[in-house]
Amino acid sequence: MSSKYGAILNTVFVTMFYGMCLPLLFPVAAFTFFNYYITEKLLVTYYFQRPPMYDEKMNAYALQMMRWAPIFFLFFGYWAMGNKQIFENEVKPLAYSEAPVNTGHVGWPYTGPDLPIFIVAWIYLFALIFETLWNVCLVKCKIADPPEADEVDEKLGNYWECVASSYRKKWLAEEVYNTNTLNIKTMGD
Repeated sequence: MSSKYGAILNTVFVTMFYGMCLPLLFPVAAFTFFNYYITEKLLVTYYFQRPPMYDEKMNAYALQMMRWAPIFFLFFGYWAMGNKQIFENEVKPLAYSEAPVNTGHVGWPYTGPDLPIFIVAWIYLFALIFETLWNVCLVKCKIADPPEADEVDEKLGNYWECVASSYRKKWLAEEVYNTNTLNIKTMGD
């Protein structure tokens, strides 16, 4: 389950990184998400005997991480739109082949197609930082409750007690063999 969340986050962030330069990535990402959706529905319906028992924490964390994807889209979009070689056809000749290429692309925007993206990127970044700090201040001032972890006590024993006795015998025999024959010890006494 966690690898699927990783694949989804990877698709989102790669699309947001390079989406302004390669707009074809957006339909590719939409097809990828549709494919994940259909595959998971079919697997849950016909393949898995029981759905995996996970709580909402992984989903909440993935959604929290995806809030930062537009920042990458906006700042990399600003970088791509501010390239003078593409939009203004301004190419500076090289004096020597080993000299660095001077593109005329600077960090501060000029009045071109990159200026609105630059402004929106900073507004969005400040809004995310302000929201995070606001939530921390509300918790510190005891106006809001801190997010608490659910305490689950299922009255289970340790791992060794929960495993079936046939598996315990098999693992113990394997450990004795590895210790005596191969001098490999993986369990404590």
